[in-house]
Amino acid sequence: MPAKRAPRLKVYGTQIGLTMWAVAAPNRKAALKAWDVRKDLFASGAADELNDPVAVERALNTPLTPVAYKTFTVSKAGQAMKPARKAERSEPKKREPDARAAGATELEMRRARAAKDARDDAAAELKAARGALADFKSAARQKRRALSAERDDLEHRMRTEEAKLRSQQRAVEKRLERAEDRMKGHK
Repeated sequence: MPAKRAPRLKVYGTQIGLTMWAVAAPNRKAALKAWDVRKDLFASGAADELNDPVAVERALNTPLTPVAYKTFTVSKAGQAMKPARKAERSEPKKREPDARAAGATELEMRRARAAKDARDDAAAELKAARGALADFKSAARQKRRALSAERDDLEHRMRTEEAKLRSQQRAVEKRLERAEDRMKGHK
């Protein structure tokens, strides 16, 4: 009987809160399970396969365990974000079912999960909306440039046609004058 091969691991990443998380998993479904997320973050573009060598190396050292590879802090204005200092925790706490449930009722845990899912959904929708807006603006700029180039081309063609028609008009007027002069000469 042939030896069973270990599954090929890929490294996936997403941002949860102010932390970028990586996980080495055989597939996307396993990555979502490791992050304890029910919504498909890959479909919304909130998660993807990683190429960051530091994150890949750290995730491959602990397969199926989320690893924080970048943490951000919010400025006082709440807008600009920058990587946090290395002193901050870089690995998630180990989750123990008993410790998680200690002091919390099942209802409270469901409410907390529902709130987290709603927050994740809203963040994914916001990211998708921002992406759609950026795509729309880019397409509008391209369309505006194309229309401007077409207008310039049409104006150039119009000036060329006007000049040609004026030249033809002058030639016809000269022929008409010569014809009138010949008619006067025959009388």
